[in-house]
This record gives sequence, C-alpha cells and structure tokens, in this order.
Amino acid sequence: MLDMVRKAAARLTTNHFDDELELLIAAAKDDLARQGVDKGVLRYEKKPLVKLAIVTYCKAHFGLDNPDSEKYRAAYQSMADELRKSAGYRAEGKPCETR
Repeated sequence: MLDMVRKAAARLTTNHFDDELELLIAAAKDDLARQGVDKGVLRYEKKPLVKLAIVTYCKAHFGLDNPDSEKYRAAYQSMADELRKSAGYRAEGKPCETR
C-alpha cells in the first residue's frame, strides 16, 4: 500500500516521506473503521474501492500546500459513505444510514 500511495497520491520517487505516508495510510484505515467500514476489509487492502479510498485520503492530507485538498477530502468522504452503506464493506452491527 505504501508504494501505491507514494506513487499515486504523493507522486514521489523517494522514500523520504514514508513515515508520514504510513501514518496517513493508518489514519485513513482508522477513519474508515470509525465510519463503519469492516476492519477485516481494511486489514488486507485487497479491494480496489478500499485502496482508492485510502489513496484519496492520502491525497487530501499530504503536504501543506495542496490546492486540491478540499476536492480530495470531499471525494474521500463520498467514497467512505458509499463503502459504509455497502453490504460487503459494512461492519457487522453497524447501521447503513447516511450521516
């Protein structure tokens, strides 16, 4: 996942920011779990929709001078909402109502 985020979200060719990117990946997973996405789905990072949500979260939060941050935050939140409402992604016992 780190390699994908480094290339797709941050567009980096160096590993200089890997600690920050690892933190963002973990924060994205925590945020998705907090919103009701199943932790088992997040643990293995196999599903393309989960990968895309994590990459988008990282795009929104990486760098202090990101002019597209709000656009990516809105896109991430939309993805998180859809994942939370989908049966294959929703945490057991969590309702699927909208926020």
